[in-house]
Amino acid sequence: MSAALKLPMPQFPTPKFQLGSAGLTEWKETLAAYPNWADWAPHEFVTLANACRCTDEVARLSAELEATTDHKKRRQIRADMLAAMNAHRQQMRELALADAPEDTRPPIISGRYR
Repeated sequence: MSAALKLPMPQFPTPKFQLGSAGLTEWKETLAAYPNWADWAPHEFVTLANACRCTDEVARLSAELEATTDHKKRRQIRADMLAAMNAHRQQMRELALADAPEDTRPPIISGRYR
């Protein structure tokens, strides 16, 4: 009889907002990708939740775009989708900057640029 080793799943905090399936999936994947999420400040979890809400909005708009045949409505849906994607990108960039080291630039080499 072989016993499989069961590792405990990490307990992620619950999001502050109600999320759909796409947003909840992104919430879990993002926290799994950042090993130091336990050290995050409370506002960083809100930032991630906002990004996950944008993911839900993009998923909702994608489904609506598939169902819509009117040209004007499709154009408006695509514009709304682009705005949601840009908001998502901005929130995730904010999280990445908060997690970055203090200074990642190489040291200045004196006399090199004249």
